[in-house]
Amino acid sequence: MTPYEEMANAIIQKQTLVLGETITSDIVSRVDGLTLKEDRSVSITAEDACDVIERLVAQFRGLLGAAAVLFARDAAALIIKENVGLQVPLSLRGAA
Repeated sequence: MTPYEEMANAIIQKQTLVLGETITSDIVSRVDGLTLKEDRSVSITAEDACDVIERLVAQFRGLLGAAAVLFARDAAALIIKENVGLQVPLSLRGAA
């Protein structure tokens, strides 16, 4: 699993706590480049994984506003910290 996939999965898990599985799955299905697997994890199929994360956060932001970005930053913070040099999506900057 790539750091971006770890990040996407962490963000989705955090948002699921707030929104529930049904709504979260619906939101995830709207993000091109993300594939929801049977085990409820996601894989990134697009070349620009950073952009996929950005679009994922934007989908949640559209529903929950600024709180969704804070949840995403919190979920991604450890992954960002452990992967020095990783291109951090704009919406998650300041998370590490």
